[in-house]
Amino acid sequence: MTKSAANASKVMQRVGANACTDVTGFGLLGHAYEMAKASNVTFELASEKVPLLPGVLELIEQKMLTRGDKNNRVYVGDTVKIEESVSSEMQSALFDPQTAGGLLISLNEESGAKFLKEIIDGKIIGRVAAKRKHLIEVR
Repeated sequence: MTKSAANASKVMQRVGANACTDVTGFGLLGHAYEMAKASNVTFELASEKVPLLPGVLELIEQKMLTRGDKNNRVYVGDTVKIEESVSSEMQSALFDPQTAGGLLISLNEESGAKFLKEIIDGKIIGRVAAKRKHLIEVR
């Protein structure tokens, strides 16, 4: 575990995280699907707030995709609703399994604010809502 991940782990325990997963082989949407399904909620994700490595969308635009993109789309099935305004490149980035192992952490608003005061590279990318038809809604 890196120093940054160890620190995040300590902070999220102290502020009372509801759930956490490392975003790896199932991509962000695959891991969000698992968390939402297990918690019986809907995740509302703001695609423009998801941090990406530089050049990722350009590589996807050049059709540099993995099989994981397709496999993860099949895995989550019709439990994800993506608004038409989200580019196909961004959609692929959200399904792609190749990440740096970032953490997806569920915190209530107050705990989230406390967490972000200590973990400066943390980002709020969405919110949790009562379960609806789709487990994940991406705008």
